[in-house]
Amino acid sequence: MTTLGSGSLSFCLRVVLLVLLASCQSPPTPLITETDGSYVRLPDDSTKAIVWGSNSDAVKSLKTWLLKRRVTVVDEAKVSQIAVESGVHHALTSADVLKSAKTAGARQVVFVDADVSASQSFDLFGQPRYNASLDIRALDVDSGEIAWNGKARSTQTFRNLAEGIHQLTCHALATAWGLRQPGTTTASSVCLSGENVMVVAEPATARFILATAKAFRTVYAKQIIAQAARSNVKPDENWTTNDHGIMLPAQFLKAAGRELDDFELTLIGLTPIYKENLPKTKAEENALKKLVANPSAGILTFEEGNQFKGLAADLAIAESCVACHNSHPTSAKKDFKKGDVMGAIVVRFNK
Repeated sequence: MTTLGSGSLSFCLRVVLLVLLASCQSPPTPLITETDGSYVRLPDDSTKAIVWGSNSDAVKSLKTWLLKRRVTVVDEAKVSQIAVESGVHHALTSADVLKSAKTAGARQVVFVDADVSASQSFDLFGQPRYNASLDIRALDVDSGEIAWNGKARSTQTFRNLAEGIHQLTCHALATAWGLRQPGTTTASSVCLSGENVMVVAEPATARFILATAKAFRTVYAKQIIAQAARSNVKPDENWTTNDHGIMLPAQFLKAAGRELDDFELTLIGLTPIYKENLPKTKAEENALKKLVANPSAGILTFEEGNQFKGLAADLAIAESCVACHNSHPTSAKKDFKKGDVMGAIVVRFNK
């Protein structure tokens, strides 16, 4: 039997130590999270908000996310100062925070509650592993109504507490803002391991495409058709056989979409004239129902399978749009009014 000398033993120990250190430096493991969330109104760059919570990592992630969205964030120290000046010397309640936030000129308070517990299991180094869940809700300081909310729960234990909280915060936010679907999933391209905030390049691209498509469609419907009408040229579904006919606005957008190779751009509706314009998936249908119920949302973006998707509310911006849908023989809905959501412009592209 061969016996290791002290030199060989020392070498082996150094090798083991290097292996262990290398494992410590490996990229963070994506969490499998279970989420839920929704919104009525999302903040814009005119919104002033305050983030309030006891978990510093969650508060940090929330602040970073809002600041990247150009939302003005008031430091919580200002809220505490206003409360003290108002004679409040106990631990601030939610009502105290809302009152102080209003005095500070904020429109929303984003509360984040974290529930963290150490599990009974330990890692290789004897360090504890954790379970955690997060609840985020944004309240209007005047009405107390919830503008948006998101929840996330880890479905397995994790070792790095700060990283775990950042990922959970990201998934709760992504679900609340419609950037990922509720339910159970591993980290998506929106919430990357090792990042303190979500990455939203793809949804931002979808919003850009949709905003551009809506602008061109609006110009066509309101200006080109109006100018053509002066020469007795009118939009006609069968425009190719009519010497005085031009495309309907919907036909114009779909024709433009057919010229694109890198992504899909088309129209969908809950009660379309043609069945080919029905939503392709349940997720698209649910997103469209949200837009119909809340047209002010404007645009929704989300991930589904291997695709990023975005929907923009397609409004009846002209009486001709209403007349066409209400009088068409295959239309399932004949009581549209100007300003109604008739469907959505949808963009789909692969990850």
